Amino acid sequence: RWVRSPDFLVGVGFLGSCYAFLKLGWEVYTRDTLTVVDAWIVASVSIAHGSETLTSAMFALTDLGGSAIFAVLVAACLLGLWTFGKHRESGLLLASVLGGFTLMTAVKSLVARSRPLVEGALLQETGFSFPSGHATLAACFYGCLAYLAFRLLPAGTARTLSILGLLLLAGIIGLSRIYLTVHYPSDVLGGFALGTAWLSACILAYKRLGRRARQRK
Repeated sequence: RWVRSPDFLVGVGFLGSCYAFLKLGWEVYTRDTLTVVDAWIVASVSIAHGSETLTSAMFALTDLGGSAIFAVLVAACLLGLWTFGKHRESGLLLASVLGGFTLMTAVKSLVARSRPLVEGALLQETGFSFPSGHATLAACFYGCLAYLAFRLLPAGTARTLSILGLLLLAGIIGLSRIYLTVHYPSDVLGGFALGTAWLSACILAYKRLGRRARQRK
């Protein structure tokens, strides 16, 4: 029974994500064969840039993971949760996003990986490449919303579709960064791993604090 408990599953997610992130980070830091594979994938993806419809869609989607639009979405969700009395949930969302941003910024400076160099790139970005900030924040924000949907919405089709839609959106945001050639695939995978690990840690803390609050009553 304990194997199927929510805490156990979140703990497994935390450990698995930590392992994946450290593994990817080490490969990138040591400039191993992963870099060669990354460069080949980015060069292959650039061939698809001829589709104007797909390119426009990717530009629109990438704004949902790290721009003014993203900041507005975060603020709106925080305000909505607080307004409806979900104070601990709003704290979870805020901790997930701010903590994820802080960790991502620190790791970028530590690894100091240069961004892909592609002739005729669709988008130019400054700063370091690993891990992808968009992927990290997408995992923290949309992943947290998916968890809150699981917690707060009644069981049924609406909850299932909400969770799947949020997770799919996070994944597509990560793919948009590869398509726009501003990140290597390992940057995006590393961002998802880092974001998932931090989100899992936040959820475990949230559940622990909730149990303590109930015990005091």
